[in-house]
Amino acid sequence: SGQNAKPTILRTIGKLHAPHDGFQAKSISVMPGRYESVGNPFASRIDMEYMFDNEMMDGLDDSFYVWDPALYGTYGVGGYQTISKHLGYKPVPGSGGNSTQYYDANNKSNFIESGQAFFVHNSGSIDASISFTEKCKAAESRLVHKPGSETRNEILRCFLYSQNGIVADGNAVVFSDEFSNLIDRNDALKIKNAGENFGIARAGKLLAIEARQHFVKSDTVFFDLQNLAKQKYHLRFMCENMRPDYDAALIDQYLQSKTPVNLRANAPFEFSITDDPASSLANR
Repeated sequence: SGQNAKPTILRTIGKLHAPHDGFQAKSISVMPGRYESVGNPFASRIDMEYMFDNEMMDGLDDSFYVWDPALYGTYGVGGYQTISKHLGYKPVPGSGGNSTQYYDANNKSNFIESGQAFFVHNSGSIDASISFTEKCKAAESRLVHKPGSETRNEILRCFLYSQNGIVADGNAVVFSDEFSNLIDRNDALKIKNAGENFGIARAGKLLAIEARQHFVKSDTVFFDLQNLAKQKYHLRFMCENMRPDYDAALIDQYLQSKTPVNLRANAPFEFSITDDPASSLANR
């Protein structure tokens, strides 16, 4: 543009939807057995807890999925966080207590920001839907967490750390007599990352969160490890609302070892992926 050119002005036009005009965004249908990508339609954050509690997630699983660019990954582009109402909206894997990240495993993450997208899943046999109203809007910004009520379910969180001490992935099991041991909408299927994946194998499915009946002595959590690099890793286990007298053991089928796990100590359990293909089997 030359010295005497007129400045270019960009303006937006159209109706600004406000609470008093009765605006409701179009419902989005989700077919059985499918994931659906959904965008926040508002110029404000929305509260997913409100949406679950007020039946705006009709027939959908009780979890949603967000992409976290700060999560560790082999290619450095992040990974998926799974957020379930049965875990009090605390993300899995979260950031392992690293408060510098937005999806801290210890904090409630029930908000979707303006312009942010997320995934939902329908485990049912008929179409489900998600809809938005003005009432699901929330105040404040991305870097502020609202306090919320804590879930009293018994929870076992499992973290996979890289050799540099960074959370690579994770999963969780939540126990309550209100759940079934069958795979249903209370469970959260795992969306695979491009890098490391640390999930739960159950009934031919790969889960990020398993919601099941209160455990008995013979219960086993079958971990699934995929896309691990040739390096050292370690596992950590963190419990919430669990009795202090429970016993557990970690079984490594590759090393043919059985190691007692103190569910209160959060101690690391180291293992290595080597040139031996058996060391990187998913069901190791």
